[in-house]
Amino acid sequence: MAVGTVYAAQPRESDPERFVRTRMAHRDVVVIGASAGGIAALEDLFSRIPAKAPFSFFVVVHTSASSPGVLPALLSRAGPLPASFAQDREVPRRGHIYVARPDFHLLFLRQRMRVAHGPKENGFRPAADPLFRTAARNFGARAIGIVLSGGLDDGTDGLRTIKEHNGIAIAQHPEEAVFPSMPASAIRNVNVDHIARIAEIPAILEHYAAEVLPKEVTMPPDPARIDVTDHGDHGLQNKSMNGTPASLTCPECGGALWETVNGTQLRYQCHVGHIYTGDGLVSEMDRDLEQSLWAAVRVMEEAAALRRRMAGVAKDARWNTLAPRYARQAAEIERSAASIRRVLQNGSPKPSAGQAAEPEARQKKKSRRAARRRS
Repeated sequence: MAVGTVYAAQPRESDPERFVRTRMAHRDVVVIGASAGGIAALEDLFSRIPAKAPFSFFVVVHTSASSPGVLPALLSRAGPLPASFAQDREVPRRGHIYVARPDFHLLFLRQRMRVAHGPKENGFRPAADPLFRTAARNFGARAIGIVLSGGLDDGTDGLRTIKEHNGIAIAQHPEEAVFPSMPASAIRNVNVDHIARIAEIPAILEHYAAEVLPKEVTMPPDPARIDVTDHGDHGLQNKSMNGTPASLTCPECGGALWETVNGTQLRYQCHVGHIYTGDGLVSEMDRDLEQSLWAAVRVMEEAAALRRRMAGVAKDARWNTLAPRYARQAAEIERSAASIRRVLQNGSPKPSAGQAAEPEARQKKKSRRAARRRS
């Protein structure tokens, strides 16, 4: 636990409904997104948060659908705050950590938690962006968003929405993050309030716990709005798709994509509700490209093997005109397959998404410059 982190006395409701009913003029909703390298960062963070911290914490970490789901136990052991998986339609309590279940989004609807198996976002379920943007719509300036270690750019768009609703945006310092892409993207695309190391975040939260907010900025701006990741979209039937049609297809379902621009980020959505940022879509396309190339190698090698078999049969049967032709075809196909194999084994073409495409040294240099500008 961090020495010297003492929070001013705040109302700690015995009735969880007070979380919804009261117009508390304090920032008390902390939403956190993380991916690769994020579990260690979360354990470190919650080891430093005191038991009397007047916040509810909501955590999304990218996990596979088959994950054993041990994160609540890890976070409970890390510090004094209890952690559990979020329950659908549960009213949050302060002094508790709520964790998104594997393969389910954690959202808010009418200031209650929503656990939904809706469309993936950037290929992930759960994802940080839906948690962040629904927190902004439900709690306005009460929301504090934190982006920790992870790849690509999940959390950036949601952090922007929190800022648009007068909330606070915090990014882990990229030099400290094991995988800096997520916090670096937030710093690059959002006017974050703090770029902080894990050890510095409790003091930042302490500062905001003592801040009294005008009631008008704590009123929920749009708590009844159902997020697209809750149960998908019906844009094709309703003719309600935003943006312009893109000549691209959804990696998840194959549907057409529509493009919008959010600040400096491209955003794509198909009509059933799968959402991608530009970096996320590049990553999914890279994966599909690699799968397609390996499939091509397999088909070509099978075709060459069949032709060599046919050449052998033709030679045994003394069909002298057919055997050489089959052999030549097999050799040509094998050369083409070998060329594709070399491309795959050399790791090209595999353009990394966004900042990940830059050399690591240049990446860190940019992050340091951004941190100095905002510190």
